[in-house]
Amino acid sequence: MTEIDPRFVALQARYRASLAGKRADIEQAWQALAADCSDTASQAALLAVVHRLAGSAESYGFDGIGRLAAQLDRQLEPVRCKADPAQRSAALCALRDELARPIEELLAELRSGAA
Repeated sequence: MTEIDPRFVALQARYRASLAGKRADIEQAWQALAADCSDTASQAALLAVVHRLAGSAESYGFDGIGRLAAQLDRQLEPVRCKADPAQRSAALCALRDELARPIEELLAELRSGAA
């Protein structure tokens, strides 16, 4: 049996504690974008949190969160690659309906991961 390094356990606990805040950030940004997909601050917040989760969750042992975040991050790529705010808003508006389910799945996984 391999013993887990207590430093990793502490890091994992700290990461788990941060999941509720990440979930709240995604929920807040998504609700704002549902009302106005041209809200650039909410766009930036959603893109950043999802991208960071996609890159970090699996490293801390949260494979489900990492997988869902990576899938969502790929779906958001057409939005992220637009430099012009108007084009970014148009891309997000075009994807909004198909993003709803993956976002809800990620939020549900974040709820269970933070528990």
